Amino acid sequence: MLLAATRFGELAAALEKQYNDYVVLDGLHINGKQTMGENIADNAGVSIAYEALQLALKGQPRTLIDGFTPEQRFFLGWAQARRTIWRDQALRLAVQTDVHSPGEFRVNGPLSNMPEFAAAFGCKKGGLDGKLDDRWGSKRTVQLATFGVIIATIGIVGVTADRIFYVLSADPIVPDRGLFGSAQEKAFMACALLLGFCMGPMQAASRTLVGRLAPAGMSGEFYGLFALSGRATAWMAPFAIGVVTAATQSNRLGVACVLVFLVLGFAVLWPVREARAEAIAEE
Repeated sequence: MLLAATRFGELAAALEKQYNDYVVLDGLHINGKQTMGENIADNAGVSIAYEALQLALKGQPRTLIDGFTPEQRFFLGWAQARRTIWRDQALRLAVQTDVHSPGEFRVNGPLSNMPEFAAAFGCKKGGLDGKLDDRWGSKRTVQLATFGVIIATIGIVGVTADRIFYVLSADPIVPDRGLFGSAQEKAFMACALLLGFCMGPMQAASRTLVGRLAPAGMSGEFYGLFALSGRATAWMAPFAIGVVTAATQSNRLGVACVLVFLVLGFAVLWPVREARAEAIAEE
């Protein structure tokens, strides 16, 4: 009995965190503790209903309708039953007062916990972002991705009319070249691809890191601060690019000033301890 109670507590805590992480509006998260009872009901209810479907399908032909299997139609029906349209003000009030999660998350939450849903639609388990996060931790993933963005930015600003990466000579660009017909364009695109490749893990792992750093019961406040800080500082890099470009009459130097923000962020993150939330909770 004690083991069962302990396991239930662990699962409930994981479910609370899952729903705390859902962003409904800018800076507004679901209250996982407030909606816990209904979230458990949704997760258990759809699982039991799916089991009932499987019992009903035993010995029956699995007919496709409109191209969907019985399992796919089951999950689509679950989603359609929760369709809602909210005004922002009403949605904000509901999140603050209702014991139910908004309809979107009453669908995405339980179904993301069901391997049967992934199997029905052929979803692949995890992505590169999650694999990196699981293997190295959120902080290291953010740092590695930031380092990749720094390298990509240096490479991009290092492409000139006759040079690649500042030091490698390249033939002049001719007007009648084909698509990506010059070494400079190929190098630029390679750096741009590296930039895009790194941005996804950087953004995803940074959100996970905030959740891990947040003390118990304060995930909502920390994610709100995270969203606010992003909005409050979003003007800084474009402003710096504009000022430097105007002062130097060089687009290259204007873009290069982004490196200051990237290097500064990399350095500031270095002393952060990813286990801080657990340490605070224990104290």
